Amino acid sequence: MNWSKGLLRLWLVLSCVWVCVAGVAATIIWNNNAPARESAAHWARHEAECRTAGAPKSGACLLQARDRLYPIPNAVYLAVVVVPPLALLIFGWLALWVARGFLT
Repeated sequence: MNWSKGLLRLWLVLSCVWVCVAGVAATIIWNNNAPARESAAHWARHEAECRTAGAPKSGACLLQARDRLYPIPNAVYLAVVVVPPLALLIFGWLALWVARGFLT
């Protein structure tokens, strides 16, 4: 029995399942997060307008930061999809390395 090949195939299958599930979840979150992305873009335009030299210092330019809605950055989606399979691969490789050390 070849444990290396079997575990590598198991990792490949689990990684594919993980990427599919995380992709579906990210799509659902992305669609539900659309108002926050729109709000963040609106807030960025508002801040840019308030920073100009000739902008009046009205109450609209002094809004509190807590009123902003921040969307989830795209890097977070990538990290959630990529990091767990890589961590599992590294953990499995280390476990096999340790197990082979006891067999020799």
